[in-house]
Amino acid sequence: MSMLSVQGLHKSYRGTAEPGEAEGRGSHTSVSVLKDVSFDVEPGELFTLLGPSGCGKSTTLRSIAGLETPDTGEITISDRTVFSGRDRVDLEANRRQLSMVFQSYAIWPHLNVFKNVSFPLEVQRSKNKLSKKQIAEKVEAALDAVDLGGMSGRSATKMSGGQQQRLALARALVTEPELILLDEPLSNLDVKLRESMRLELKRLQQHLGLTSVYVTHDQGEALALSSRIAVMNKGEIIQVGTPREIYQDPNSLFVAQFVGTSNVLNGTVERIEGETAIIGSPEGRVASSSWRDLTVGDPAMLMIRPEDVTVYTVSETPAEANGWKGTVLAGAYIGEAVDYVVDVAGTEMNCRVDPREHGRTGTEAFLHVAPNHVHVLPVSA
Repeated sequence: MSMLSVQGLHKSYRGTAEPGEAEGRGSHTSVSVLKDVSFDVEPGELFTLLGPSGCGKSTTLRSIAGLETPDTGEITISDRTVFSGRDRVDLEANRRQLSMVFQSYAIWPHLNVFKNVSFPLEVQRSKNKLSKKQIAEKVEAALDAVDLGGMSGRSATKMSGGQQQRLALARALVTEPELILLDEPLSNLDVKLRESMRLELKRLQQHLGLTSVYVTHDQGEALALSSRIAVMNKGEIIQVGTPREIYQDPNSLFVAQFVGTSNVLNGTVERIEGETAIIGSPEGRVASSSWRDLTVGDPAMLMIRPEDVTVYTVSETPAEANGWKGTVLAGAYIGEAVDYVVDVAGTEMNCRVDPREHGRTGTEAFLHVAPNHVHVLPVSA
């Protein structure tokens, strides 16, 4: 049984029509921000909505929370329908049994740590009211869960960014919700703290068995945190899969280029040899064993990740396929690796190699990639 089911969400806003789109004075057009968004989240999953700004991920999250009203579709939480366009159900946000952590944390500066966390319990309806002792026990348990135990009396404004982020999470946990929604909660942190908080969030999510929907535009964050990822663009879900599936086997050019860096080559299938397709391209012949549904003469779009390219800086004869000779255009040392840009027959190839390599700008480079690391993308993508 899914903890959360989102089916067929559509959402449009009314906007002013562009010239030529509609006729008449004061004409307006409908701008679609969600187009048939559907997915399920299983108990204990951290499910991430990933995509560029304006793709609809935050609107989807706010629709689940009850802060936006979709035009059509259905949302259920633990088999309780909280929204149905067909049946005209739209449960209030405070009755959906979920919590939300906002990008800004929404910490109340005039309240101390204890009061920030206890607030959701204190405003519960009278029939669910807890005693002061019960509230104190739940608050301390939530603070302990996020390693803020013993800080209940501290002013919220005297906490670091990472502590405020954990405080917001403690407030979300204190009501013991069925589902937690997180709207880019790490985006206000510096790079070093953001990386450490990724691990902290992952640890908490797994330790407490939290079911979470997480929104981010940061592909590294999504890969590090998620059980599964839904990549969105222009209001639609393009692909759903595990981080490894999304990165290693993208189903479209958009996913390949948005999630990580990729080299994309275009060519035509020359022949099929057993499980390997030989594709002719302007850069030379390319062999791929990660292909589907190709026949001789078909166009092919190929994706190669930079870390899958082996770079030799000594003279070698390029192989009949998957071997290229080029010129180093630029190199960047990033600590754990060196990123090269190599010109191959007018095409720039991105390569990520061992930091002990020392290819200088203007020198020759010899590239090779294994056939199983050449992925074929749909040409229509």
